Amino acid sequence: MSRALPFRTVVLLASLTLIAAFAANLLLGDRVIAPAEAWRALTAPDGSETQLILRAIRLPRSLMAIEVGAALALSGALMQALTRNPLADPGLFGINAGAGFLILLATSLFGLSGLSGLIWFALAGAALGAAAGWLVSSAPGREAGSVTLTLSGIAVAAVLTGLSTALALWDPAAFDRLRHWSAGTLGGASLASVRFALPFLLLGLMLAAGSARALNALALGDALAQSLGAHLWRLRAGGLLAILLLAGTATAIAGPVAFVGLVAPHLVRRVSGPDMPRLLLGCALVGPVLVLLADLAGRMILPMGEVPVSIVTAFLGAPFLILLARGRLA
Repeated sequence: MSRALPFRTVVLLASLTLIAAFAANLLLGDRVIAPAEAWRALTAPDGSETQLILRAIRLPRSLMAIEVGAALALSGALMQALTRNPLADPGLFGINAGAGFLILLATSLFGLSGLSGLIWFALAGAALGAAAGWLVSSAPGREAGSVTLTLSGIAVAAVLTGLSTALALWDPAAFDRLRHWSAGTLGGASLASVRFALPFLLLGLMLAAGSARALNALALGDALAQSLGAHLWRLRAGGLLAILLLAGTATAIAGPVAFVGLVAPHLVRRVSGPDMPRLLLGCALVGPVLVLLADLAGRMILPMGEVPVSIVTAFLGAPFLILLARGRLA
């Protein structure tokens, strides 16, 4: 998409791409389903094998891919705006690792396995990871730079991942119950989990949308933002709560999926510019496209199995991060 295209045209193209990716996820896989056959199975259930494949497997995981992609992309855009750090991402800053650690801890100590119980531990763990990363990077009288924040977040994520590994070795039964989740896959998606996660994601989305214009002022610096009427404490608290709701919920339902929150905002920013309302709208469309395509690719690579979506996004996101760190991507 060219920078010369009007943003409305870009939004239209992104929306059409999202619809096409969603349809491809429903129709393609180890069994290809014709569009007419899929329409009949979705609108006039008849108990056929096609209906089972679509309604019980492909439709839930496609809807979950949309939720996860939008949540991670929006949380990444918010993190980059709040920290003024182009490398900010829930995976890099320890938020996903914190959510995963407390989920594993809750499973080991309390035997929890349902999303209704684990989601609260995921949100608390996301807050733990964010707080730890900020404390490690902060220094009295000095604002942490982008490199310091990034390295601190990576260090916190590594520590929390190490603790999760140690806990899994100490209690293999708990890890076995979460083995599918820890791979970062959408294979265990269900319509019930999609519906349960929706209120948390909508609340995070509303908080993000409500702070979008104030974040434009924050990009100019704290002093100028205050002179323009921004309430910095309220803005940062609301933005952080939105990040925790979005990233924590995405991790709770799909496991640790990295790099979507890093890649999507940078792709959108190349056509939207720094304007936060436009950036958030674009991320809500591009993030789901990335996860849908990653999930589709993971299912198409192995004829009789699947590559977890987290592995596909890592293969795509790691080179992007390297180029970004080397200054090849503006």
